[in-house]
Amino acid sequence: VLVSPSSLPRFWIFLYRATPLSYYISALMSTALAGVPITCAPNELVTFSPPINETCGSYLAAYLDTSQANLLNPSARDVCNVCPYKEKSSVLGLYGIEFEHRWRNWGITVAYNVINVLLAMLLYWMVRVPKGAKMKMQKSVF
Repeated sequence: VLVSPSSLPRFWIFLYRATPLSYYISALMSTALAGVPITCAPNELVTFSPPINETCGSYLAAYLDTSQANLLNPSARDVCNVCPYKEKSSVLGLYGIEFEHRWRNWGITVAYNVINVLLAMLLYWMVRVPKGAKMKMQKSVF
């Protein structure tokens, strides 16, 4: 589930789409993690120096408006610390898990389970419930 479909071979993309587990996990993760802020560890930060006489916030203003990055020290003039993501939903988007698809994914999971139960009941009825010819045969034997 935590592999983006674009990085899978064609055959595995079919299996990724066909399994209900990917929809179930996607629905759970998108609902639980959407909008949750990310706190980067020190080794995950991107650090660099801004140009002379410029703060990190002014130097990265245009970039931060269009990206999902989080500048941790906007008033610093020596070293800028940037976390690549602000919230977990942007990371989930890399794997094709979107918050907007949570109800669709939940519906696919419910439909799959209902169809499985109905098919199991149909198979039981076809195999175990006596039919007309079998009933007559059983009555004539006894």
